[in-house]
Amino acid sequence: MTMVSDTVELTPIDPVLMIHHDCDDGIKPGKRKVKFKIPKSYITEGKTPKKIFDLGTLNLETTYS
Repeated sequence: MTMVSDTVELTPIDPVLMIHHDCDDGIKPGKRKVKFKIPKSYITEGKTPKKIFDLGTLNLETTYS
């Protein structure tokens, strides 16, 4: 999956990728959440990214802390 986003900001931003899911948790209520902070070195000016942040493959059955 590839995700690209852009915005116009007057102050610095702290982008994160948040995943809310119900993978492999049986009948437990609510969603599990995983949050990844995107390193500042991947924030660039303009609409075209200069670097690609490869998060790799995630197994959402795993419990992350």
